[in-house]
Amino acid sequence: MMMQCGEHLTAESLQKLINIRASLNKGLTPLLAEAFPNSVAVSRPLLPVNKSKLDLQWVAGFTSGDGCFKVSVRESKLYKAGSRVALIFIVTQHIRDELLLKSLVNFFKCGQTYSYKDYV
Repeated sequence: MMMQCGEHLTAESLQKLINIRASLNKGLTPLLAEAFPNSVAVSRPLLPVNKSKLDLQWVAGFTSGDGCFKVSVRESKLYKAGSRVALIFIVTQHIRDELLLKSLVNFFKCGQTYSYKDYV
């Protein structure tokens, strides 16, 4: 909306955009932080996850933007065919969205989430 109105062309509005960028994922890059030292991350309230609203179309769209399905084939002497096949669904999100990912586990009725320092 800001860009359609040409507001991004002012220094004040550019700072607003940088402040929004500062609130996303890992924040500002060192170069942006140096160029915009007065940046303040905007607050991002936690939104409740409504598990009953997850449906196939929403999951498909979410996966299209932030995830993938993959097939892994590995050699294994434990199986007669000589290989093991695994179907994998991957979505990586910020740690603040852990409840959303757990709702996907419930939706599919399988899987698990893994937490790392800054993402789930």
